[in-house]
Amino acid sequence: MISDLQAFERQLRDARSKRDIEVALAHLAEDVRFASPVAGRVVPETGGVVSSKGTLRRY
Repeated sequence: MISDLQAFERQLRDARSKRDIEVALAHLAEDVRFASPVAGRVVPETGGVVSSKGTLRRY
């Protein structure tokens, strides 16, 4: 039996491979926080910490 976590992981992996950001974002809260040095270069005003779905979508 496939667990919910395994199904979730598969959905995210498939979304990433298809570059389907909307599928990935659907699983996240509106106030998601994501930290990455790359984000700081791509979206400089974040200082590397993306703090919303909208900004994460841009990243």
